[in-house]
Amino acid sequence: KYYYVILIHMNAALFIGILTIIATGTLMLMFVQHACGMFKIACYCIEHAIEINALKHISFNSEPSISKKIVYAVDIHREAMQIIDHLMNRFDTTYFCATVLSVITLSLNFLQ
Repeated sequence: KYYYVILIHMNAALFIGILTIIATGTLMLMFVQHACGMFKIACYCIEHAIEINALKHISFNSEPSISKKIVYAVDIHREAMQIIDHLMNRFDTTYFCATVLSVITLSLNFLQ
């Protein structure tokens, strides 16, 4: 009597679950790509802190600007590391809970 209603409900729940997992994975991929971009910016800043032509004409006036550029690159690198640490802490918990919930759900379905 309720076969089609149960079937539609199961398919909707499966679709929503899969969509949630895909969205979470895509969001994680976006965060990782953002952090990689920040690492590339930090690398670029460190590489260009001391320009090749400036090595020949280093004076006491240019040293503060070089150190400011390096400090800026280190700050960007620190922010990227904080993003990665926060990302790993949050998504580890999320995926652990999703895995535990999936195992419990499968176990209950097999008992029926």
